Amino acid sequence: MPSLASPEFAETGLAMFRVQRVIGRLKTIPEVNHVAIVTKLPTEPSLVLSFQQLPGDSQNQQLDANWRAVTPEFF
Repeated sequence: MPSLASPEFAETGLAMFRVQRVIGRLKTIPEVNHVAIVTKLPTEPSLVLSFQQLPGDSQNQQLDANWRAVTPEFF
């Protein structure tokens, strides 16, 4: 299966179609009760977002947030 980062899946709709198809196929396996998708595993580096402070903010530090997207069945 090609990576979702490949040019073949440059459009969100094509990537979502592939993901939904894989989820559907995994759910047909009798021993599988739940299927979840996550952008990165907990121990892997994730996308880091930096925040710009507003003028007059008393904190003098850069604020960063790591985030991961997950589907509801992840929980």
